[in-house]
Amino acid sequence: MHQSINLERFYPHSIDKVWLGLTSRSALKHWLMENDFEPALGHEFQFFLKSELGQEVIIYCEVITLDPPKQLSYTWREQWMDQPSIVTWTLNSVEDGTWLQLCHSGLDVASPQPLRSPVGIWRSQASQDTVTITQTTAGMAAFSIDFRQEWQDRLNQLAERLLQAPTL
Repeated sequence: MHQSINLERFYPHSIDKVWLGLTSRSALKHWLMENDFEPALGHEFQFFLKSELGQEVIIYCEVITLDPPKQLSYTWREQWMDQPSIVTWTLNSVEDGTWLQLCHSGLDVASPQPLRSPVGIWRSQASQDTVTITQTTAGMAAFSIDFRQEWQDRLNQLAERLLQAPTL
């Protein structure tokens, strides 16, 4: 069984500035994770961090859609995943700012493997909690974290980054 997360957020910034927040290695480091991202179709890259507990987390990605400054998609594969999920960012310029849509699709909620989600790790890093998937009696997995809330927290951090850095 697969799960998708869909979120929208308005930013009172130009589409170009929001695009830079999503595609600048430096900006990504501040609101998401350390990375070796390049905005190039087919570019394989990684998000990585070392938790306070010393665990190294690597997320393997590849840019699969690049339409500046309107859309960016990349695969997202963690060790527990049989298949990569897909993260898609869609930007729409509107009066006084930009609407940003996030779709993180293909999250396998039935995986029997422990989950150290990209979003879960952020919380885990801050609180040193362990993030896992637990099996229900029906054999379906239930996430022990709220992915939606974690992505919302990340989008809030992007908003703060955009306000702090006039030019990124």
